[in-house]
Amino acid sequence: MPTPNIDRNTYLTDSRFAEFRDKGISYESFSLNQSYYLNQLSQSSIMDLYNKGKAMYEKYTNLYNQSNNLFIQLKNQQAKNKVKYDELLTTFANNNKTGEATSTDKSQAARESGYTTELIRSTNDAEIMASVYLDGRRSAVSMQQRGIAQSVFDS
Repeated sequence: MPTPNIDRNTYLTDSRFAEFRDKGISYESFSLNQSYYLNQLSQSSIMDLYNKGKAMYEKYTNLYNQSNNLFIQLKNQQAKNKVKYDELLTTFANNNKTGEATSTDKSQAARESGYTTELIRSTNDAEIMASVYLDGRRSAVSMQQRGIAQSVFDS
């Protein structure tokens, strides 16, 4: 594969060369040894991107697993409490002989069953956080793929 010819403007403005500029490597030095510097840059920056993605993947996988487990536990608790809530409403409605539970009955059933708005919110929050961490995991996979597949100097 032929070495691309990097012009002065590209070298001085492209963020991919910041590492060399920060080390004080002038464009003249760079242009005399382009293949050496490009090889050095491609080995370090691509692997850095891959390794960063790999670390992010592990982090977000752990966070996703924790959030997803919490979501599953809360969802199961919510379903169990909903059944108990419905049973209490039926009992209260039958006791009233109207076939309808009053708002007081509904409040009491919610307290006794544990089927509260707080539980519902907590379940929804856990689901949202699991989704956020899953998106973070997808981004990490994308970063790993870019680190492996990208050529630092593709046009």
